[in-house]
Amino acid sequence: MTKPIPKKQFIDATPKTYFLHSLRNAHLPQGVRTALCEFIDNSLGEGSGNARKVTLVYDSDNIAIIDNGCGMSDLAQMLTLGDSQNRLSSTDIGNFGYGSKIGALYLGWSVEIFTVNEKGEYRRASVDWKAQERNGSWQVPYDGKVLASRFAPAPIRKGGTMIIIRDRHDDRTWQWGSLAADLAHTYRPALDDGREIELVHRGGRNQTLLLSEYVERDVLKSQQEFSGSVNGKSFTVVAGERLDGSAGKPGVHIAYGHRVIETTKSLPETPLPAAFYAMVKLSPEWKKALGSNKTTIAQDRERLLAEVLELTKHIIDEIKEKSQEVRLDLINAQIAEEMSAALNEGGKRDLGALRYWEPTSWSRTAVVNDEDKDQDDKKKSSGLEIRLEDLDGHAVWDGIATGSKMTIQLNKQLKYIEQAYNNPLDPAAIWAMVASAIADLAEEDPAATRFLKLSEDDMDFIQNQPGQERRQMILHRILSKVPTVKEPTAKQIEVSMKGNTNG
Repeated sequence: MTKPIPKKQFIDATPKTYFLHSLRNAHLPQGVRTALCEFIDNSLGEGSGNARKVTLVYDSDNIAIIDNGCGMSDLAQMLTLGDSQNRLSSTDIGNFGYGSKIGALYLGWSVEIFTVNEKGEYRRASVDWKAQERNGSWQVPYDGKVLASRFAPAPIRKGGTMIIIRDRHDDRTWQWGSLAADLAHTYRPALDDGREIELVHRGGRNQTLLLSEYVERDVLKSQQEFSGSVNGKSFTVVAGERLDGSAGKPGVHIAYGHRVIETTKSLPETPLPAAFYAMVKLSPEWKKALGSNKTTIAQDRERLLAEVLELTKHIIDEIKEKSQEVRLDLINAQIAEEMSAALNEGGKRDLGALRYWEPTSWSRTAVVNDEDKDQDDKKKSSGLEIRLEDLDGHAVWDGIATGSKMTIQLNKQLKYIEQAYNNPLDPAAIWAMVASAIADLAEEDPAATRFLKLSEDDMDFIQNQPGQERRQMILHRILSKVPTVKEPTAKQIEVSMKGNTNG
């Protein structure tokens, strides 16, 4: 006797509609910005909207997203969790079919969709998430009617999609200026491609913000282009030194398709200088490596960043070296100013009430090659210059006085000299060494005091002193002052680097 075939056993794992409440309260990184990005991505994606213009309209009750793209033929994809027309596209960033649904739930309780496809067919559908939750049903009423485009709302009659989010959640708010700046950075690849994105605020105030006006562009010096790959996934890099510290966004920006998906201020174990900029564009092969929230790379991220570092390290090192030189120049200028003040105050005290010490132009510069110097400027320069040089023997310093300029050379072969020079925020060592070198030179050569720009009376007075007394006078004046030197800010360094470039 044949045994009966048992019925197939299974569990119906369809989620309860109360799940919608959880989705409404789901955490979105960057909140409203992320929710709006889901709709912009659908509008711009080549496999979905492929629009050239996207408009976001906000009023006290509703939020509308309008594009002039190719429209839709299957509205179920827009309303069904896990369904997406972007999944099969190799260039669209969408993959999992829930971004726009989560975005809609995050912003409001109901949504209406109006769309005209490339055939001129007009369709519309709507869903009330509150009603779905209350009725315990996932079925969305839809009559499936297809009408001519002339019946569509005016903004999309020539093709496109309009989504209106109604019953907006009052706690989902944003600042218009900062939102525009953030979106402009995110969609810079699309904006650079000539696409238009605008924010329109109606109700209370009428305002239109064009994202193209919020793009912070970087002008790069010696821009270079590279290409590479990670596990068969290719990418390109454009990198260089930013010339204007007041504009643009430093760091490494990673882009996929029409948007930037991530910005980082460091590469593996390598903090980036503020003047460094790189745009990394990922090929379509990277789609499956992207995270579900579209703002991260879930696979091979560290290897990608390591490859970018390898390609651009020479640019980073060059900027860091230049930045360090500028940093030293700014600190050195403070030290020189402190020395000048010490000599001025000493002159007033030691040379008498009627004598004064004329302010001096001081400078302390990092070592540069002689061939890089402008010889005419070198002859015209005045004041004090402190340099690291290779000195013979075990000499600690040497000094040269020409015209109105004194150059103090410190022996860079001595490790403590180099350490003191490159760590000027600890001024005790460098201050004493430079003071001693200046005093020694003044003791040996009375004419060396010319660089101090004394008045004629003071010049005669100090030059007529015995050598040892001249030395003690100079040394006392410098060492009697306690220097106050501050670390330059990153902004000061960047502005100074820009000034050096323009100069």
